[in-house]
Amino acid sequence: CYMAYTQSIRGEHSAASAAQKAAIAHANTLNHPFSTAWALCFPAVVSTFRGEAWGALRLSSAALDHTSNQVMPFWQTAMTIVHGWATARCGDVEAGLAECKAGLDIYAAIGSKTVQPFFRGLMADCYALAGQENEALAMLQSGLDLAEETGELISTVILHKMTAELGDGDIYDAETRQQPLINSIELARKTCALSLELHAAYLLA
Repeated sequence: CYMAYTQSIRGEHSAASAAQKAAIAHANTLNHPFSTAWALCFPAVVSTFRGEAWGALRLSSAALDHTSNQVMPFWQTAMTIVHGWATARCGDVEAGLAECKAGLDIYAAIGSKTVQPFFRGLMADCYALAGQENEALAMLQSGLDLAEETGELISTVILHKMTAELGDGDIYDAETRQQPLINSIELARKTCALSLELHAAYLLA
């Protein structure tokens, strides 16, 4: 799972897909529900990194079925957030926004900060899709603040890029929009996140 995650952010997407399939296949041989949850949930999260909404929707649906049946609150709420984002991105913004918010509220309530900065970014994207730009910007900033606290560098890279993408409209001028992209590129380079670096560079060009 972590290999697929690492390969994905490095831009090695074919290898990442192969690693994901291998993880799921191996988990299925173990008859160990928690290992299966890891193998199902990680690809769903990786799909969000790539902006693959339909893939994230399919994968998170399967993960939700498993984690709900096995009563795994951490993974269940994480997949609720991913499923909500994917639902919004696939066209049902109102339902996706509500689902993503419900998942994030529960995720925060159980006390987990792991990946929460990134999940706040997904929530911000849902707000943006709903035309709620101020709420989106506030959520992105709260994600950046939490990422600084937890040291989640990849989340920081993504949140800076998302801030710039949100500012592509009339929220702030082009010069102001450039700084989050520069921040994203510099940090992506330091963390060897080639895929994220290239995407931010494309947006900056």
